[in-house]
Amino acid sequence: ARRAAADIFRKAAERHRSAPAWINLAETLLELGQVDAALRAARTANLLGDVAWRDQAQAVLARAQTAAVPR
Repeated sequence: ARRAAADIFRKAAERHRSAPAWINLAETLLELGQVDAALRAARTANLLGDVAWRDQAQAVLARAQTAAVPR
């Protein structure tokens, strides 16, 4: 189910350049353990500069960056 959700979010994000879709994609990829892909999606959400979604985009980027740190 999560993998299907990631596919849907990816298609929506790419088609509509939608910050919420990129954020949801990043969150879903983190849940799937795909940290590098989540980091790319989170960075894209931030680069879009959507003021309405800035806080959420920055929060998911911070979570992805934390997850990417080697332990």
